[in-house]
Amino acid sequence: MSGTVPAQESSPKDAGGKKVSEFISADTRIMSSGVVTGTLHYVTGVTSFPEGEQDGHFIPVTLDSKYKDQPITVTGKKTKTATDLDWLLRVSDDKTPFTFATNETDVFLTLNFDNANLEKVSIVSAEESVGYGKTGGDLMRNVSITWDGTTGTVKGTAKHITGWEQLPSDPRDGHFIAVKLDKTLMGKRFSFTKGTDWEGGEESTSESAGEDEMLWVLRLDKNNKFTFKSDSEIVARLDCSGVTLEGGD
Repeated sequence: MSGTVPAQESSPKDAGGKKVSEFISADTRIMSSGVVTGTLHYVTGVTSFPEGEQDGHFIPVTLDSKYKDQPITVTGKKTKTATDLDWLLRVSDDKTPFTFATNETDVFLTLNFDNANLEKVSIVSAEESVGYGKTGGDLMRNVSITWDGTTGTVKGTAKHITGWEQLPSDPRDGHFIAVKLDKTLMGKRFSFTKGTDWEGGEESTSESAGEDEMLWVLRLDKNNKFTFKSDSEIVARLDCSGVTLEGGD
């Protein structure tokens, strides 16, 4: 294999301490043809990238050791040449492929993302703030989303939170998960529905989604199905009925 994805618990070069698992799902693969399968999570705050490119979808790639110390030219939206085996690449929304070449033009790998899922809604990591004085790790443990098209099945554990005084509205006790949305949805007509079924439920809308609508704390005690729409099209449906609610009554 010319290129592979690193182990989930490793920290890629230029990732600012983030783990591979924060960038891609465990089933993400680079096939021998260069086709990428699996899910690329939506990630924020990758500060090694220029301003304006620090949020989005990224893929860490490790090249075969036979390319060690060789100048490698990687071309996507931009072109960069370096003698690196480990790369962290930002994948554009239009899924522009990346080519890897020696001698600038001798292409040995082309990454194609047509079969990859660019996640529009992702779980906030344990270290990230969810606002209101808490982090993702304060609210939940080992929470992940498995996608089938735009429908995501959420698994893991929601901790029992009591007396969350900073939360702006009641109830301040219960079980919560936090998700973040792709910021490309900002400025568009946006709606959010919560309920116990996909039909009906309580809906809220915004004619122009702002940055404060890119982070959601979802209370699971009465609702377990959540739908996000942009310009009337479903961005994601989250089925949280399989989340374990820890402790509490």
